[in-house]
Order: sequence, then structure tokens, then C-alpha cells
Amino acid sequence: MKNKKIIKILQQLSHEDVKELSKFIHSDYFSCPKLARKLYDTIIRYYPNFKESLINKERIWAKLFDEHYNDQKMRLLTSDLYRQVEHFLIYQSLKKDNLLQDQLLIKRIGQMNLPSAFQSTLNSQKKKQKNSGYGQIELLHSNLIIEEETFEFKSRTEPQSSIQNLQRISDLTDEYFLSMQLKYSCELLNREKILSQSYEYELINELITFIPTSSYIDVPLIHSYYHIFLMLKTDDEREFFYLKDKLTEYLMVLNSKELRDIYVFLLNYCIQQSNKGNAKYLKELFDLYKILLDHRIIIEGNYMHLYDFKNISTVALRVKAYNWISNFTNEYTPYLSLQYRESAIAFNMARISYQKGALKEATKFLLNVDFADTYYEIGARSLLIKIFFEEDNYDLFIANVNSFKQYIDRNKSVTDHQNKLHSNFLKWIKRLYKVKEGKRRNFRKWHDEFRNDILIADKTWLEDKFVELS
Repeated sequence: MKNKKIIKILQQLSHEDVKELSKFIHSDYFSCPKLARKLYDTIIRYYPNFKESLINKERIWAKLFDEHYNDQKMRLLTSDLYRQVEHFLIYQSLKKDNLLQDQLLIKRIGQMNLPSAFQSTLNSQKKKQKNSGYGQIELLHSNLIIEEETFEFKSRTEPQSSIQNLQRISDLTDEYFLSMQLKYSCELLNREKILSQSYEYELINELITFIPTSSYIDVPLIHSYYHIFLMLKTDDEREFFYLKDKLTEYLMVLNSKELRDIYVFLLNYCIQQSNKGNAKYLKELFDLYKILLDHRIIIEGNYMHLYDFKNISTVALRVKAYNWISNFTNEYTPYLSLQYRESAIAFNMARISYQKGALKEATKFLLNVDFADTYYEIGARSLLIKIFFEEDNYDLFIANVNSFKQYIDRNKSVTDHQNKLHSNFLKWIKRLYKVKEGKRRNFRKWHDEFRNDILIADKTWLEDKFVELS
């Protein structure tokens, strides 16, 4: 039963979620079948691990029935419970989504054909949305649906009157469409650059010509994505610097999620330019991260993603901001999940020690890094390989190179893109080790090949080693 969809979902629920689900299952209002309720009570005892030997189908059946195991009946019962869990997830999502609640409420009130109640609800929702903190696209979509419901309601209750909100529906449709089209066109362009994938653009080029001549260019979200598109399409750094300055005007206009999405494009642009050897963009990258921290854009509900924490630390190390990174580690480690905090501190201390040339100290810190997270394991393994490279310890170097290669090939959580990046890192660091041993015949050829190779992890570090060995 371990591989059942229902068990996989239950494993992902928090303890608080499970408490809410238990109330839901046992509520008479939601009418959960009695046997499905009994099945839930039986298996939830084994949350969160759900050990296979304790939840196999035959064992669970024996706790439910005093009869021989019936696989078809067990499947139907499991399906009944799964549907109840699905209903809970819908209910839970609805409770958290005030905009969706507003849309459903105005629709239901409209179906009752009560003009005064409809208008009162409409006025209340518009007032509530003014200071809601939702993003521009979310509000556009919600307002569009509400205006459509208003149109439908007026058409039914006042068929002979002039309906005033048609222009509003048209304007919202245009703004929503342009915002979404620009946003996802930028995503397509970005993925083309990062993943070397190819996409078709049938409409966006026409829109790029239209937008700057229209009033929509003054809409903050559209304005931002218009210039992101130009930055990605033309690779013109003037677009980057223009948008970086312009975004300071939008810090109080766009919400954190929208700003985070926009700044990611600027961060990626800096990384790509830095990987091309444009050194000034490393400082730009560091400046962007400081903006994201100062305005708490990178913090989501008092939580920082481990990936962001590691990236910020990496950039700070590369610009040699050692005091800054120590303060950053102390201030922002509490925003990480509790299970990763000690490892995050140890890993940062290891990298600081490495940058300062204290290789033995760096190795000791790495012993305190828990490899519970794939991203940290990859970082720690890479750092160990660099240390053994610097120490000319060939046996440990090649053993860790081979072990790392096996890890990224076998670990299913490592994407094909990540595998390619780190496999290339291993290929080039092994060649550099050969150069260190005096095998220099192919050095210039390798260096030229290396510079033309785009998908390489730690490319700047490798380039520095090429330069040192030249």
C-alpha cells in the first residue's frame, strides 16, 4: 500500500494538515462513508512514515473486516477514501484563496437574482481588494471574472437597460492577456537560453511593436516584462540597467511574488553575463541579492529557500565579502527549515575557509554538513574535489570525482540539466589535474574548447585555474 497515491499525499501533509483532515473526515457535513472513515483511522496511525510492513493491504484489511481478503473491495474502499482526501484538498485550498471565494460568492448571489444583495456583495468585494496584497495578475483575473458575472447578472435582471461594464470587461481582458503573454514569452526566451530549447512565437512580435505605442506601457507589470523581453531578445545590457533602476519605483506597487518573478530574470541575466567572462556582472548580481534581502522579496512567509541561501552565499564569497557573508549567515539562517540550519552554517564556514586558503579547516567543517538535501550534497562534494585538487592529493581527488559522477548518474532527483553541468565540471577538472601533472600538450586546445562550452558548473572557478596554469 506504500506506493498508493493516497499514502503519497498523506506523507506530504503537515501535522496541522492531518489534524484538519481528521476533522474533515469525521464531520457529518461532508458525509464521508463509514468504511472509508474507518480505513482512514486505521492507516493514519502510521503517519508520517507509513512503514510498508504495517500498512500492507492484507494487514489493513484484517483490522477492518472479519473475512477473507477481497482485493476488489479493498480497491473500491481505498478509492472512496482517496476521493474524500481530494475533497479535503479542494476545501483547504478554497479556505486559503480569498479571491476564489469572492468569485464563487458573487456567482452564487447572482444566481439568486437578488439585485440589492448582489450590489452589496459587489461593493464589499471591490473595497476589500483595494488593500488585499494580491498580485496584479491575480487581481486582473479575479476582477475580470467578477465583471463577467456582473454582466451576466445585469443581462438577466435588467435586460432592457444599458449595461455599463462592457468597456471595463474589454480593458481587463486586454490587460490580463498582455500581462500573461509577455510573462510567459519571457519564460520561453529564458528557457531557450538556459536549456537550449526551441519555441515558436506567433503573436508576441506583433505585441512588442504595439505595446510601446499604447497606454498599456504605463502598467507596471507590462512595462517590466516588455523590457525583460527586450533584454532577453537583444542581449542589450542597456535594458538590464534601465529595468534595474525602474524596479525601484515598483517596489511599493508590485507584490513580493511579482517582484521575485521579475528579479529572477535579472539574476539569470547577470549569471549568464558572468559566465561569459563579463566580470562586472558578478557585482551586479551581488547588488540584486542585497535588494531582494533589504526589501524581504526573497523571504516567503518568514521562510527562505535553501537554494537561495546557498546562491547568495556563493556570490558573496566570489566578491570576497567575507564579513558580509558571516553577518548574512547569522541573520538569515533562522529563516531556513530547522533541519537544514546546522548544515547551512557548516557549509558556509567551509567555503569561507576554502576561500581564505584554510583547506584543512574547510574539510573539517564539511564533516558537519548533513547530506539530507541534494543541492547541498552536490555543493559539498564539489568543494571536497576542489580541496583535493588544491592539495595535489590525487588518490582522494580521483576517488571523489568517480563517487560524485556515480551520485549524479544514479540520483533521480538530479535533473538532466544538472547532470550535464556537473559532469562537464568533472571532465574539465580532471583535465586540469593532468595539466598540473605536467601533461600540457593539449592545454591551449582544451582552454579554447572550455571557453566555448556553455553548460559547465563552477565555470568561473575552472577558468581561474586555467589562467593559473597557463
